[in-house]
Amino acid sequence: MGGEEHLKFLSRLEYKFRTFKEQVGAFVEFNFFKLARQADRSFLLQVWECLWGWLRYGLLPKSYYNYRLYEDKSPLSKKVRPYVSDHSYFSKLGQVNMRHNVILSNKWVFHNYFDKYPVPLPKCWGYFHKNGGIWKETGETFGFEELPAIFKRMDGLKVIIKPIRGSSGSRIVVADVLVEDDRVSLLISGAKVPLEEFAGNFKKSDYIVEERLPQHSALNAIYANSVNTVRINTLNDTKEVKLWGAIIKLGTGSAEIDNWGKGSLCVGIDMETGKMSTGSHDIFYSKKILAPFRVHPDTKAQIEGAELPYWQELKETVRKAAELAPILPYIAWDVAITPEGPCIIEGNGRSDLSMVQVHGGLNYPEAKEFWRQFGIKL
Repeated sequence: MGGEEHLKFLSRLEYKFRTFKEQVGAFVEFNFFKLARQADRSFLLQVWECLWGWLRYGLLPKSYYNYRLYEDKSPLSKKVRPYVSDHSYFSKLGQVNMRHNVILSNKWVFHNYFDKYPVPLPKCWGYFHKNGGIWKETGETFGFEELPAIFKRMDGLKVIIKPIRGSSGSRIVVADVLVEDDRVSLLISGAKVPLEEFAGNFKKSDYIVEERLPQHSALNAIYANSVNTVRINTLNDTKEVKLWGAIIKLGTGSAEIDNWGKGSLCVGIDMETGKMSTGSHDIFYSKKILAPFRVHPDTKAQIEGAELPYWQELKETVRKAAELAPILPYIAWDVAITPEGPCIIEGNGRSDLSMVQVHGGLNYPEAKEFWRQFGIKL
């Protein structure tokens, strides 16, 4: 085995071990005994289907309840058939992007890759690290002691401060930049935080700062506190870009980030028309079985049947973006809908498919054929 082949082998081994740990963790942390008592089905049968579903079909208990499989009296082998298993998307699907996944996993690299093309992206102000950073517009580098002067350039702006790596909205901060009496502070969830206090985060991890996009009025009418993004998957074999399911995440409560694992709704979308169906909480978050939401739980705005603006344009936007990254066969895009049209927030190389499959399985013949090209059996 040559040096390059050896490194590939070790990389894949590390990937498999890491994703196996994630699956075991997700299984152990999920309290399906509590949920089994809420469902109108034999307790012991649910426990058996959860255990056998994971061991035989790679389906985690969380997905068993998110997909409401306890309602289906069919044999387990039949009712899991429409779904891509958790084992597949945890440990297999991301491998197709492995050599080039840094374009998706590193948000600074993502911006610099797609900025070269006519792809709508939020404005990225800069890259911030423990010793300073880079002002993107000019390529100017600066030291840590220059942070106040750099942030003064963003005075009065609403920004998103996010780690260059990470998922599920972890450690993302929505802030207003304020300059008063020559001192810089950040208004975060109503609290004024001095920049010198917040800047300690840059010592621990690398961040980018982006503009906080305005949202289309149709989505503000449903929930205005967060930018509610569409998650839409593309499959690109360099001959054709196929769309592989989509949902929209709607914030709830007072959340400024549309994170499904922390309380947002995931709402199904008709791929042809852009009409929304019902919304669901992640069962891991709610810890109880709830009926699907036809209206928003806080604003009472109608969800089911409402049509997303710019839907055809959004589909064309992600198709075009996928064509511009042929080295990434599988991308799960997060797309905002602004008053001017769709804007791509980021792409993901190993997406939580369960969020999309809540509204219907993705294990259909066309998808099977695509993944078979890469030696992956769904």
